[in-house]
Amino acid sequence: MGQLSTYNFTLNTDMFKRLALSDSGFVFDPVTGKSYTVNDTGFWLIKQLQKNSDLDVLHTQITREFEGEAKIIERNVVEFLEQIRQYVL
Repeated sequence: MGQLSTYNFTLNTDMFKRLALSDSGFVFDPVTGKSYTVNDTGFWLIKQLQKNSDLDVLHTQITREFEGEAKIIERNVVEFLEQIRQYVL
């Protein structure tokens, strides 16, 4: 599976579940009071992470949902997760 399956990141399911999302890409964390904006792909990823925090399942869903080279998709997801770690956690 590559980079995503070996990614050392514990996903905080509760953190994702508490995020309020709007269809426009606005993300609000009611615990911290912070808000963020994400693109369509980021919105899709957060919605998936609210349902399931298993990276193997997420990898399968991503490869079904998006077209492109697997390594590039995985790298983009890892970068997104790093941004979440930096800004939200």
